Formats: sequence, C-alpha cells, structure tokens
Amino acid sequence: ADDEQLRPRRCGGEEQRAGYAVRHQAAAQQVDPPHARRASRREHTRRPVESDLAAALVTQAAEDGRRRRRMQARTDVAAADRTSESGLDTDSSSLRLAPRAVIAVMSGERASLVSQPVPSRRPPYGSPDDNQQPSVDEDDRYVRLHRRTAYCLVGYALLASILALALLLALLLSGTGTGTDGADRRQRPWGSAPPPPPAMPTDPSSPALHSPRAARRSWNKTRLGHFLLLTDIHLEPHYDAGAFDSQLGVCRPAERLSGCWPTDWESVNSSASGSFAYGRYMCDPPLSLVSTSLRSLAVSLAALPLDVVLLTGDMAAHFIACPRTLHSTINHTLSLVAAAFPSTPLVFSIGNTDLFPTNSLSPPPLDSADFSTVRSTGPRAGCDTAFSALLGLLLLHGVLDERADDDSIATFCRGGYYSARVNAGRIRILSLNTIAWSQQLLETPPPNHSQLPSNLAPASRPVACEARQDDPFGQFEWLEAEVRLAAEHGQHVWLVGHIPPGIKAGEEGWCWRYWQRLQRLLRQHESVITQLQFGDYSQDMIRLVQHSSGGVSHVVHINPGLSPRKNVNPAARVYTYNRSSSAVVDYQQLYIDLTRSHTAPRTEPPQPPAWLFQYSALAAYGLGEYSAAGWLEALRRMRWSSGDNGVALERYVRGVNVWKAGEGNGLDYLCDAMVMELEENRRCKQTGEVEGLEEARGQQRSEL
Repeated sequence: ADDEQLRPRRCGGEEQRAGYAVRHQAAAQQVDPPHARRASRREHTRRPVESDLAAALVTQAAEDGRRRRRMQARTDVAAADRTSESGLDTDSSSLRLAPRAVIAVMSGERASLVSQPVPSRRPPYGSPDDNQQPSVDEDDRYVRLHRRTAYCLVGYALLASILALALLLALLLSGTGTGTDGADRRQRPWGSAPPPPPAMPTDPSSPALHSPRAARRSWNKTRLGHFLLLTDIHLEPHYDAGAFDSQLGVCRPAERLSGCWPTDWESVNSSASGSFAYGRYMCDPPLSLVSTSLRSLAVSLAALPLDVVLLTGDMAAHFIACPRTLHSTINHTLSLVAAAFPSTPLVFSIGNTDLFPTNSLSPPPLDSADFSTVRSTGPRAGCDTAFSALLGLLLLHGVLDERADDDSIATFCRGGYYSARVNAGRIRILSLNTIAWSQQLLETPPPNHSQLPSNLAPASRPVACEARQDDPFGQFEWLEAEVRLAAEHGQHVWLVGHIPPGIKAGEEGWCWRYWQRLQRLLRQHESVITQLQFGDYSQDMIRLVQHSSGGVSHVVHINPGLSPRKNVNPAARVYTYNRSSSAVVDYQQLYIDLTRSHTAPRTEPPQPPAWLFQYSALAAYGLGEYSAAGWLEALRRMRWSSGDNGVALERYVRGVNVWKAGEGNGLDYLCDAMVMELEENRRCKQTGEVEGLEEARGQQRSEL
C-alpha cells in the first residue's frame, strides 16, 4: 500500500493478470533459457507478500504439498500411472502452488484457486532442463544413488588393485631366474635348508661334467655364492710310471730322488704315453693329469660364477730333495691354476710339502747356493725366513698384491699366514699356517737336506708339543684380533689351512693345547666363524666340533685332493654357500676315475680322463639341513645294516677313498668324525660307546 508503483502489479486489471497467466502457462509447457528462468525467479523474489493472511495461506499450501507428496510416495504403481494420466508430473513428488493462486487470494478468489494444483514446471530428471533444482526428496534419492555408485566404483578399484598386487607377488615368488638372486624367492619354513640343486648325471659314461648353473637358475644368486676348493695337487716334476717305488709311493727314477735336476716343463708335458699317461694309483700325478684336469674343470665351471678358488696346500710332490726343483714345481702349479681361472681370486695356504725341508719351519741355511735364487724372489729386503720363497711366488701370480696387502705380506713373511677378503669384503678368509700347530713339525732341518728326502734323514724328528711356544709366530694373537675385528664390522670368517685338527690313524693331527685354544675361539665366536676348510689327507672326511654342553657347533671339512698317491681317485669340490650367513649350503664332489682311464682302449695320443659327478652332500647323506647338527644326526643314523642307513654308511666309507675300493672300518670312520679327543676316540673304536652307535666294533668288522 505504501508503494504505489507496485499496487497495480499486485492488483492490476484483468489485462495484466491475463498476460501473467499466459506467460506462466507458456513457461510451464516449454523450457525457458537459463537466463529467462533466473530472471523469472528474480521477479518472483521481488514481489513482497505484505498480508499476514497471504503468508498463512502460503504456509498452509506448503504443508499441503508436503502431505500430498508423502501420500503419493505410499501409493502403488497403478495410482502413480493414473496420476500421470491426469496431467501431474509423477517423476516429481512436489505439487507447488501456482503464482496465480497468490494473486487470486489478493483479489478475493482464494476459495476457488487455493486448492488448484498446477503441474510442476520441472521436467523429468535427466532432460535438457536438468539444471533446475529438484525437490528435497529427489535430492536425497539422487545423492544416495550417486553415493552408492561412488562406493561401488571405489570398491571395484580397490579389488582391482589387490588382484594386480597379488599377481605381481606371484610372479616374484615363482621367479624365472632372470635376475641376480631374484630367481628363486620361494617361501620355505624358517630355518629349513634350501632345496638341493638337481643332481648331475652319475652315469660314468657321461663324457663331461654338466655345469651346475643351469640347474640353479631358479636359485637366488645374490643369496647364494660358489667357490672351488683344490688341495694336495702334488705335481710330480719327474714322472715315470715304470719307475714305481711302492715303499715311497713315487713314480720317479731312483737317481732323481736326491740332488737337483733341471725340469723342462714343455718336454715333460709332451711325454705322456701308455696306460698310465695320466697318472696311476699310489703315485703323485704327472703334469699331463694336472694340466688337463684343471683346464677341463675350468671349462665345465665356466658358466658358474666362482667367488674364490681355495688352494689348501701341498702343490709339490713328495720327496723333492732340491729347493730349486721345489720352487720351480710350486711356481708351475700356481701358474696352471691362475691360467685356468684368470678372473677368480686365489687364496693359498701352506702345506707341509711346500716347505724345504718338508714339515720344517726353520730358515734355510745361508751358505746354500740353492737358496740364492729362491730368496731373490722375496719382495722385502728384511724377509729372510722359511716363507720368503713362497711369498715371492704369491706376489708373482697375484695371490697377494704388493701395493695393497702390506699387512698380509708382513704376516706371511713372519709366520706364513695372512688374511684375504671376498664377497665385497663381507667375508674374511684367514689362511693359517697349520704346520706350526701340527704333530709333524720337524725339530731342525737335517744336515744333508739337499741329498735325501727330509722325512728319511736321520736327524729329522718331530718337535715335542711340550717344548713348543704357546703361540708360534704370534699366529693365535693375530687370529683372535682378526676375528674380533670381523665381529665388530659385521663380517664372517672362514678358517682355511692344510693339516686339519682331530684324529688320523689313531694319532692327533695338532698338539692338543693348540686345538683347545682354537676351540675356545670357536665357541666365543660361533656365529662369526662359519667355515673350516682343510686338506692334507687326500681323502673325503669330516670332523664335528663339540660344545662343552655336548652339542656340536662347526663342521671341519677335510677335502680330497688331486693326487691319487693314497690309492684314491683325484677329486675337487664345488661349494655352494649362503652369501648372507657365509655358511655352507651344500657341496658337489667331482672326481676322475683312473681305473676307467687305465682300462680304456689305447689311443695316440691318449685321451685325457673326464671329470665325473660323484655326489651332492644333501642328497647323498639325507641331510635335512647342512649344519653341524644335521651332520651329527646323519652320522648317528648310519649303520652297517640293510636299508637306507647302511647304504649311507657304505657311501661314506667309499667316499673316504673317493670311489676307490679300499680297506676301511665304518665304526672307525664314524668315531673319527664325531670324537676329536684322543682317549675318547680310542674308547669309541674299542667299544662303540658313542651316542647313536649301539653296535659293537666286532660286529662292525665282521659285517664289513
């Protein structure tokens, strides 16, 4: 009433009302452009309702609309169809009061227009006019619909991600051997040993050794490493099969058992002929056997990455009476090994026949002309010891580096021991001078050492253990310091030497007090010292290091050698070890069947013998895991009886001689393996009173 300009619009004449009704009807029947609808909404918002009665009527109309919508939601499909036929919008449950009803109320026509429903201007959802706001109930319904759709999409995406991740893990776990160590990630029970690699052919007719690499492609290569162990090569510089001496066990002319004789290695290598061209039992091997076996072994293992080659001593033949000949023989042997494995590090340990005289650690006499050439190869002016000649050879063939191994050179010059690193420095290989601890150490070199074999000289006698120093050459002090450093730096230690501890032929290999001191070190650092590798016996044996509590902690590996002098076949071992723990996982033993070589049809030139696969430790002895405890359990099961246990013990006895028939007693071998103390070992062999061995010695011998 105060705004005179708006009154005609609210209460205008029939013409104005008719025009508005026409426009409203047209807007209800067609879709206006967005800007037209916005303008229309702005026009309606500018129309104030000033009457309380009009406001009450509008409120009542809204309540009626909400009531109708609730009722309509409860009706069945037929009622909805009938409502649709009568002109109502069934997709929208809202019945809105037309603007015309408000105008009619103001003009006095409330009774006839208030209850007239007008079809909703909102078209069905999804039409081109979808941008008009739906009702509250429609909003809730569509929000719920979109929410459910979003939940479904998120669920499907999550499920697809889980399936993709599972597929990726399955591919990784079932690897195909394409990565370094990513080949085999198969899950195993915690603490169980990895499965053994497939065994090589055991058929003696197999012409060559099959490389283990193809069989191990599914193994994790960064987790598993390999190394080759060669020992007791004993190259014979003057081999003559017809000059066999059964007393000394040599195939050498008698006149060359004393004095110095020049060696032309080219002529020696070309002189192989006859049935024993490649060696014979009870003799040290000729150059033909050593050179061809190393070359064929290198070819067979070419696809297998070796981390190191261990040479545990005795490169030269027995009874070499001339230091010049000894020096030349060791030099040629090292050159053959270095040529066969040019890219693999070599670690060398001193053997008793690598010294002159044999088993002697005394410096050579200064007035001997034979040693002038030997000492001249020494790298340091102050190194004038029993090890100076060997030190010069190790530097010559790259076993030691004069520019980088100052500490190792100093310790080797002082006492014949040194330290080397492999596996990116994570493993310390401590090469020991076991001659200083052995029972075979000679007191003084014989005065006529240049004329007779040292062990036949009348002045040669062993040094009594009671008369020796507590720590010869300071080797134990150095050893304990190296082990402590390895423990502090998170490294592991391998102990490598020539003469092993324990019992051999009823006698101790080491002086007992030295073995006790090493045992204490092994118990203090059981997890640090993970391997013990030795040679000397030329036979295949083991020893178990016992705890004070009665258990076992370490396996002492006694490796067979390349020399057939002890009536055995030549052999070599390829070890597989865990790079993380540096412990042995398994080993494969290879051998050359000399019997087959001797009986083969003669050809000119003679055909070199081939390497054959002998056995895998895990498979042959039924080891659940390769450990000291696993070996102890296997030894306890062995019996001279029918069944698998008897087969295992028979295999062990045959393995001692590397598949060469010979004398042996199963109980004696088991006692040597399980008992390293002399008196207990003798009691075991007499009565069989060892845990796990119930049979008496007499029964064992009769069955054997």
